[in-house]
Amino acid sequence: MGLSVLRPDGQPYPRRFNALICRLLDGSEYLGISVVRRGTDRSADSRLRPTMRSMGLEWEQTIVDARDPAGLGRWWQEALGWVVVNDDPDEFEIRPATDQFPGLLFGSVPEPKTVKNRLHLDFRPDDQDEEVERMLALGAARADVGQGEQSWVVLADPEGNEFCILSSRI
Repeated sequence: MGLSVLRPDGQPYPRRFNALICRLLDGSEYLGISVVRRGTDRSADSRLRPTMRSMGLEWEQTIVDARDPAGLGRWWQEALGWVVVNDDPDEFEIRPATDQFPGLLFGSVPEPKTVKNRLHLDFRPDDQDEEVERMLALGAARADVGQGEQSWVVLADPEGNEFCILSSRI
């Protein structure tokens, strides 16, 4: 579906936006938006044809709210084997490698987590049972978010953020 975005003066922005309403397994919905740039394709028979291409975006990081950003960031750094790129106690960041994205940035918030996450991470291990045991040994806990009997295992990090260990690839 096309989406018009208006400036504060009521005029449309010069770019076009594509929007897609997505529904998650739990029935909740979210709106995905991508920016589209218009260009001109001068190939073929000299007729001008409008073309669309996605705006150049790079996924830099996922932000995780934490009461103790450094403590939770160090837990995830050990769990994933990633490197610390910013060890500020209020904004702790890890990445797969110093120059590799996306990363996880743990930001300070005063309140504890109270409800199920709207977004969570899924990990596909070589051996699901082994990885679940490793995460539990690091301090993760089993979590029940109403998933029932599934092929994945839901765990929570030390601050209660859910994540899944998927079944191993065949």
